[in-house]
Amino acid sequence: MDLYTMAPSGVFSAAALTAYGLGAPLLRLLVSEGKAFPLHRGWYAVQRPVNDKHRHRLRVAALLQEYEGA
Repeated sequence: MDLYTMAPSGVFSAAALTAYGLGAPLLRLLVSEGKAFPLHRGWYAVQRPVNDKHRHRLRVAALLQEYEGA
């Protein structure tokens, strides 16, 4: 599975992962292997934020998608 294809903006929701037919056990595995990084409840980044500014940008991208209904 290529997370970058699934999340071209660099962020994805747990709900989107479920829509692809993948569940919570896989998400826990991705986080434990360092392939997904929690941003806030239900939202993840496909890359580790390099600093606070980068983490903020990823969180904003996630919030924009969340409130657009993505």
